[in-house]
Formats: sequence, C-alpha cells, structure tokens
Amino acid sequence: MASMAGFAIGIYLATRIVVQPPSGSDGCREPLGVVWPQRTTHALGLSLLGHLGFVLIWLATSARPGENAALVLLVVWAMAMGMQSGAVRRLNVSAVFTTAATATLIFVVGDLAHEPLTDEERRRLVAVLLSLVIGATAGGLLLLHARLYAPLFPLLLTAGVVLTADSAFRTCVAGDRRA
Repeated sequence: MASMAGFAIGIYLATRIVVQPPSGSDGCREPLGVVWPQRTTHALGLSLLGHLGFVLIWLATSARPGENAALVLLVVWAMAMGMQSGAVRRLNVSAVFTTAATATLIFVVGDLAHEPLTDEERRRLVAVLLSLVIGATAGGLLLLHARLYAPLFPLLLTAGVVLTADSAFRTCVAGDRRA
C-alpha cells in the first residue's frame, strides 16, 4: 500500500510539472519527429531526488535496511518510479511503459494475435522489452554480487537520460518549438 501511495504521488507531481501552461511552448521536434518537452526533462531530473534519497538511505543502512527503513525505501523508490512514468507519459509514445513490462508485452503479443502494429512500433516495443530485461538482469546481478552499489545503477541510468535529453533537446530553434 505504501509503495502504491508513493507511486501515485510521483505520478501526480510529474503530471503537475509536465502539463504545459496554455501560453507557452515547451517541446521541440527533432528531425526524426521526436517531440520531447523540456518539462519532461525537468520531471525526470526531479525524480533523481528520489533515486538519490534511496541510495543515501541504502548506504546508511549498509544495504541491510530494517523494517522501518525498508518502508521508507519503498515509498521513495515508488515515488521516483511514478515520476518517471508520469513524465514519459507526456511523450505520447504508444504502448511504452517505463515501469511495467507487462503492459508493453500486451501490445507485442496483441500484434501477434492480429492486432497489427507498424514496423516502427513493433521495433520500439521489442527494444523496450529487451531494455527492461537487460536492466532487470543487470540490477539483479548487482544485488547479488555488489549489493551495496546496486541502487546506483538506476540512479546513473536516469541521470544519463536527463543529461542526454537536456543536451539533445536544448538546441531547438524557435521555429521548431511546438505549443
């Protein structure tokens, strides 16, 4: 229940950040047609606070949190994941979910059952699923073999996404901005 509450709070916060005010333009269209609003980068950046909080508590407990600390970790991590989901939802990329492989799998298997996707959608969904499997495997291996440092993996990955998005989409010219 605590993790669901944390996740919901994260979605709420991210949605408040990414929803564009009526008067401004906040996104840019890159040559491949990708629209990435600056506010998405801001929300993902703020989610790093949840990741960092988790890492600090994890390190403070020597990767062996007690019951109370574990509850706080669940809430903090769920809030960070909710913020990521809420931020990425703003990108309006069909069938891509950052925190649940099952929802993306529904679309891939539905495609196999004659609910056709475009080749681009199919490639994207398969790439998302492969990324989730690779990430989960890497996280599991870290937890088994380098337990103390395991939470650094998602923190660094998210920081990499934020830095890449900030760098890639900062250079949009005024004519490329969308309302």
